[in-house]
Amino acid sequence: MDNTLERVLTKGAQLKKDENFKVVVFTKKRNVKQKPREKRTSRNDSDTQEFNIKQATKEIIKLGVKGFYERRRNRTLKSLAVELGAKPEKNRYHNYKDLKDIRQMQKERREKHLNMLKESSNLSAFNQYRRKHTKKYKKKVETNILNNYGKRKK
Repeated sequence: MDNTLERVLTKGAQLKKDENFKVVVFTKKRNVKQKPREKRTSRNDSDTQEFNIKQATKEIIKLGVKGFYERRRNRTLKSLAVELGAKPEKNRYHNYKDLKDIRQMQKERREKHLNMLKESSNLSAFNQYRRKHTKKYKKKVETNILNNYGKRKK
């Protein structure tokens, strides 16, 4: 047997033996210089400038957020994302045993303070304390730039 490798031509290759073939060279996109794209014009005439309230509110919020400190800026951007439809951040994890101990200590402190107020001759101070510290289910009001613009309708 011969060690030379000869091509075995298929029937299709034999039929197209004489035809010319095209060479296709692959070039990566990184090497190709892209032309700068032109900005898209709005659907309406580009000459007439219409006031877009949604865009204006976004710009106002962005401008307002720039003046905040980092912590408040992050909080505001997170609340903006939640209003736009993002999932809210999960609550922080606390070990249950530690949380139970902390709550028990708080409860004991409250009871101790109430007993001291009851024993004192000043009953009005006790009533004021009780009114102040009874649980009222109010919405947590946060000073937020987004409160001025309403809520997203679902």
